[in-house]
Amino acid sequence: MGANFLMLLRDFVFLLWHESWVGSAALQHLLRTAKTEEDIERFWMTNANKMRLKSIDAVLSAAQEVRERYHYYHAHVIFEGEARYPPQLMESRRPPLAIVLRGNADLLSQAQIAIVGSRDIAPAAIEATQLICSAALCLGYIPCSGGALG
Repeated sequence: MGANFLMLLRDFVFLLWHESWVGSAALQHLLRTAKTEEDIERFWMTNANKMRLKSIDAVLSAAQEVRERYHYYHAHVIFEGEARYPPQLMESRRPPLAIVLRGNADLLSQAQIAIVGSRDIAPAAIEATQLICSAALCLGYIPCSGGALG
């Protein structure tokens, strides 16, 4: 597979994932099995009725626009199977198709502690979280977050 095909496949899957037009399992299968543009076209023909765009070219154009918005916010999308995808996630029962990252992708391979927050966080909880994160850093863990407001 050539680099151009892999980029086309990634952009195609990226937009369908971003818009939630097709389920992750179907997109994971496409990423793992597609070898030619004909494979993408077959997938399109099977799933086109679920999408608001009317052609593969329209999907690719929209993907570029969305990618530029992600870039504006310094966010990166990392798909399963890419070198930067966290190996720890592959150990889970249902690893996510992709993750969105803001920050240093090199840290994804290090030991991490997940920070699960609340949308309505109390000041004492913020202080406790800061203490826990400081202790985790001292022990060599990288705090990570799902991005909730809390």
